[in-house]
Amino acid sequence: MGKALALRTEYRLQQWAKIAEDCAKSGMSNKDFCISRGISDKTYYYWLRRLREAAADAIGPQLVEVAFNEGKTGSLNMRYRDADLTITGETPAEVLYTALQVLKKL
Repeated sequence: MGKALALRTEYRLQQWAKIAEDCAKSGMSNKDFCISRGISDKTYYYWLRRLREAAADAIGPQLVEVAFNEGKTGSLNMRYRDADLTITGETPAEVLYTALQVLKKL
C-alpha cells in the first residue's frame, strides 16, 4: 500500500472511530443512529469491521490462559471453515501457538 493510501486509510479509520464512539454514547440503536446521521447500515458495519481488524492487527496474536475448574473436564472447540480444533487442559502451548499461526494465514 502506498504511503498516501495508508495515510488516507488511517485518517478514515480515525473518523469512523469517532462515529462509532458517538453511536455508542448516543443511547440509540445502531440503526437509529445511522438513520439520524444519514449513514447506511452497510457502510457503518463495514467501517466497524475495519476498525476491529485494525485493532486486532495492532495487538497481534496472543496466547491467553484458559483455566479449567478442578475436578471437571472440559474442552474448548474452535472451528474455522473446514478446520476443527479441540483444546483441553492437557493441550501443549506449542500446539496452540502452531494452530493460531495456521489460522492466521487462512
